Amino acid sequence: MTWALGTEPAAVVIEEAMAKLDAGHRSFKLKMGAQDPADDVRRVCAIAEKLAGVAGVRVNINARWDRLTSLRYLPSSPTRCRSR
Repeated sequence: MTWALGTEPAAVVIEEAMAKLDAGHRSFKLKMGAQDPADDVRRVCAIAEKLAGVAGVRVNINARWDRLTSLRYLPSSPTRCRSR
């Protein structure tokens, strides 16, 4: 079952995700679109890097970004997070 994580700061979301890992969750959906795109991507990358190798991570932009914003800011692969 996928657990939805909110738009709180990365440290808060990571703490929640770690607790859910202990409860058996291995799939997470991160909400995006509530912050400045560059800040939001940095937040999501920090969370995804912490969960790498232990859980699947997806994002939900909640229809807040248009196509051009998505293409500009979303990393096309996890390795792009590390270069930000």
